[in-house]
Amino acid sequence: MKPPFLSLAVLVLLAVQAANQGCTVTKNITLRSELKTPRATGPISLLTKDSSTYLLKTYTLIGQVLAGKGTVRKNGKEKEFDGELKLADIGYIKARETDVLKGLAAIGFTAAFVGVVGQSGGAASGLNVDAKIVYPSGGGSSCPFVYGWNGTAYTLEGEAFGVGLGSALELTTCTVLPSLAEDRGGVRIRLTNERAETHYVNSVAVVAVETPQGSTVYADGNGALWPVVHEVGANVAVDRDGNDISELVAHCDGRYWESDPGRTTQGTAYRDTIDLLVDVPRDVREGSIVVHAINTRLSEAAYGLVADLLGAESLEFLRAAEHDPEMIESLRQWVREAALNAYLWNGSGWDSLGRLLPEANSVPFAKVIRWKSGFRTHDALRLRFISLQDVWKIDAFGFDASCASPLVQHALKLKSAEAADGADVSRRVTTSDHDYAVLVTGDRIDMTFDAWQPAPGNRVTYAADIRGYLYEWVPAERHEWAEMLCAALPTGSRLPLVKSLLRDRGALLPVIYSVTHRPASTAPAASQGFRR
Repeated sequence: MKPPFLSLAVLVLLAVQAANQGCTVTKNITLRSELKTPRATGPISLLTKDSSTYLLKTYTLIGQVLAGKGTVRKNGKEKEFDGELKLADIGYIKARETDVLKGLAAIGFTAAFVGVVGQSGGAASGLNVDAKIVYPSGGGSSCPFVYGWNGTAYTLEGEAFGVGLGSALELTTCTVLPSLAEDRGGVRIRLTNERAETHYVNSVAVVAVETPQGSTVYADGNGALWPVVHEVGANVAVDRDGNDISELVAHCDGRYWESDPGRTTQGTAYRDTIDLLVDVPRDVREGSIVVHAINTRLSEAAYGLVADLLGAESLEFLRAAEHDPEMIESLRQWVREAALNAYLWNGSGWDSLGRLLPEANSVPFAKVIRWKSGFRTHDALRLRFISLQDVWKIDAFGFDASCASPLVQHALKLKSAEAADGADVSRRVTTSDHDYAVLVTGDRIDMTFDAWQPAPGNRVTYAADIRGYLYEWVPAERHEWAEMLCAALPTGSRLPLVKSLLRDRGALLPVIYSVTHRPASTAPAASQGFRR
């Protein structure tokens, strides 16, 4: 028997549909000068290690003690509070002012920082970049931006640890830096937080690889770097509905295949599938598949929905995402299903080639998947890619039928790592440990590494391995349907509801797709292409 909370999913869906044109959140982030002393007036929310939730309307930081006035809630009971809290007892903090978080981070406060979006304030300081990024209304990226210095300006190269929601999902991502150029014996990269998030950067390493002229370097899903000499497109590409999308994904030209929202139904198990047929001589036993893609903003819509449902219990959700094994496994399963999973036909079934995790929704990226096969009777390779629906937009699939080995990576020496306020954060980003560099909105880290000198005739390519996790911020305002629904839910029941919805994807996905529904695009012509 399903948990009783799941019946509420129907109410959620109906409320979303009824108020689909309701109010939306305006995401203007407060950015003022950093506090010289961490003192401010509320409100701030705190979740302590004994499961008490405090809402302090005024507070003062005295040494390692936070004194304040407001309310405290525990076990569903709320009462007035006027007293002191030790910083060591606070696990999570949510504040409306970015400067509050910056001030607390500056004194070494180690709680989890969560901001509130929708506040007014100054504009972000300008960044000298030569990449034009357009953010669609109502959305943004979900990860730190990675820039490389090309000799005259910073170029946006990629996004890091975008699926690392909370410390339990901390991960390392590899971003190739093709524009990075030597400048006075060094190479420079920049990490920025330009979104409504808090980023916890555990470690940053830059490596160099050497290849002959004419090859391109791509990272795989495990951080290995591979050379690709010549890419060709698939002969046949067919989507889940039998549409011929061969021309759309044959070349990297900025024209993307994407899921048709008009076909989002439970009957498809909410999966996107692409089948490919590639001419490869039967005596060729291995090669590379290059996926050129960008991710949608479906995850942002999902998190926004969860935040709307949680309301005042958002900090409890973050703690569960880091300490509740059931919640952690649910989130990990969502990440696995959102990944692009690749399969190779062996003549009688599909062999897994691995998966690519969602990586960026503002910066197009490319990743490589290696394939190997045994004896084949046909000069064709059959491949299948499966993912959760409406997560991936595919620009092109490229194929290089050549033998290759992972490139030898040369770790570069870190020369300096400096935060926006001039603080030296070298120690925090050098090793993977429990000492993090914390970036709230508007923060950045500039790093310089020794350059690598390739052998004569070779070219050098750099890549950054960045480890960390993030917290999405919560909206200051909620949709009207969420306000009405939450008013009907007793205090303490929202987190169990969210846990139930996360477990039962069939209940939650219709709600998410209802929120993110787009007008159906014109489908490509139907094809009689291969299916199995």
